[in-house]
Order: sequence, then structure tokens, then C-alpha cells
Amino acid sequence: MKVIPVAVIGKGGVGRAVVAALLRSQSRAQARGVNLFVNAIAGHDGIAVSREGWPEASLVKFAAGAGDWRDLTGVRVCTSHAELVAAIGAVTRPGQIVVDVSAAESAAWHLDWLRRGWHVVTANKKPLTASRESYEAIMAASRQVDGPRHRHEATCGAGLPIISTIADLLAAGDEIQEISAAASGTLGFVFSACQAGRTFAAAVAEAKLRGYTEPEPRDDLSGKDVARKALILARLLGWSMELSDIPVDDLVPKSLQSGSVENFLAGLPTASGYIDERVSAAAKNGQVLRYLATVGPAGITVGLREVPRESPLGGLAGTENMFVVRSRYYDSAPLVIRGPGAGATVTAVGILSDIFRIINL
Repeated sequence: MKVIPVAVIGKGGVGRAVVAALLRSQSRAQARGVNLFVNAIAGHDGIAVSREGWPEASLVKFAAGAGDWRDLTGVRVCTSHAELVAAIGAVTRPGQIVVDVSAAESAAWHLDWLRRGWHVVTANKKPLTASRESYEAIMAASRQVDGPRHRHEATCGAGLPIISTIADLLAAGDEIQEISAAASGTLGFVFSACQAGRTFAAAVAEAKLRGYTEPEPRDDLSGKDVARKALILARLLGWSMELSDIPVDDLVPKSLQSGSVENFLAGLPTASGYIDERVSAAAKNGQVLRYLATVGPAGITVGLREVPRESPLGGLAGTENMFVVRSRYYDSAPLVIRGPGAGATVTAVGILSDIFRIINL
């Protein structure tokens, strides 16, 4: 039986969903000769490690949110990357996979993990949208023959197969001409709720409550999250760009750019009326608002746009994402990938698909 340990960095909703997905997949993996188990669960304040993994009942309780991570055995204080690496290193085995579902600026960590021979799977967009130099170093480390692999399907579209599909098209000699996308499940939910009559502030509050937003919801509303996804796609196409090169339509009212998340949410109802007015104006013209990203010949654009209510983009509901890919092979009829683009469960699906690709299941 081949043993594959998985360390999960991030103890929030997505981290718990990843643990749950791994538990559900164990029987399938074992039937194919792989013992896939969790050997570390870490966050900003500490880590729990176990060379043999924990009893299923303990992980089920953690994954369900019914217990604190400190209820697991092997808990250690961990306040630096060096301490985290040492803790994982003490229980690691060949084939170690590290799953990063944190919101950390962890580009240097990813490179370090790859150089240690650990595979990396991530939903965290920040490591892939740091400097071009950092991105190239991570990709170069991942391309080593028989070396560790870096996979990041869940950084764009949660569980939707957009990264792998584009990579496969490029490998087959296709030439991507343009990618247009409603790439934020969070903003998709917000503006479909506005279309249904909710105020912008109420829609944002509900998205936060449901776990659709980033821990800091202004990361979504500022457009930075969509810009990061657009940059990841552009870099996949070989474009040499930095995040700062992308003009972004920021939906965060200027008066609420700083301060706590609680104060931001409390102040949004009185500061965002101008967005409600844009929703109403679009409706009078038979249009709806969608937050879109385009990666094409003119560069990258990211912002709020009016689209016909009866169009494919106008028909998106809830957290649905849509990616429209035009290429040499898909010219007259573009390739369209559509589905839920936010939520812990679907993000965990993207993570799990990458893990299975690494271990060839």
C-alpha cells in the first residue's frame, strides 16, 4: 500500500471541507492501493501533527465544525514558517502533499515546500499573483522531471476545471485568443441577489454569512480577487504581467476602505446607495450587472458591466461562474465552462481533483 500524507494549511471552512473530502475519498484511494490520510492541520496560531494520522472520528468531528482543532493530539504552537516546516518535517514521508487553503502571502513558502520535495496543492491565489519572478521560480520547481508538483485548479472557479482545461488545450497546440469570465462566485451571488431586489449591502452581508466571501470581504468587493484570477489565467497563457498592471473597478466605498470588517459591514448600507442606483438603471434598460474579467488582445479588464438579462452571463444565478474561452480550435463556437464558483465544498472538490492528479488516481 502506497502511503500519501496530506498536510492542510488553513483551519477555516475550506480547510474543514478539504478534510471531509479526504475522508470521503479514502476508500476509493485504498481500493487503488493508496493510503491517503491527513498528517497535519495548521493555521496562523498553531499546528497539530500525527505521523500515522488521527482516528476517523476525531477528523469527522473537526471537519463538521463540532470541535476545536486543539482537540486533536500532537498540537504545537507555531508562529513562524520555520516552526511550521519543522513540525510537518517531523511527521512527513515520501510523497508528502501540502494543501494551502489559507489567505497568507505564502509564495516563498510554496517554493520552499517544493524544494523540500513536497507536492503543493492550493486554493490560495496570492502565491501565484506575487511577483513574476516568484511565479516563475514556483513553476520552474514544479516542472522538474520526477520532482514535486504544484497544482492550483481551485484558484479559479473553485471546483470548475478551468486551469486544467486551458493547460490541456495549450499542451495540444491550441492558441488561446481570449478568455472572458464571471469569475467571482461571491460577486455573482451579490449581483444576482441585487437583481432579485436585495440591496447591495444586504447581499454582501448574506454572502459573508454563507461563507462565500474571503475572510476580508473587501478583497472580493475591491475586485482584487477577480484580478488575481485574471492574472493567474494570463500567466498560464505566458503573459508577463504584474498584479499592479491590471486596472480594477473597486466597489468598496471610499469611506469604508479601512477599518475593521465589522465596521465595514455596519457602514455599507448608508455608503453603497450609488451601486443600488446602478442596479436600478440597468434594470430599466433590460440589463443586469455582472462583475467580469477579460483576458484578451487588449490586455486585462476587470470591472462591473451591464449585460442583457437574457444573455448567458445575464442568466447566471447565485455563485455560478462562467468562463468563455475563444481559441484557434474554439473560434466560431467558444468553449464555455459554467458552474458554482464559491463555497467550501466545491473548492474542496478542486483541491481533491489536484491531489488525485498528483498521485495518478
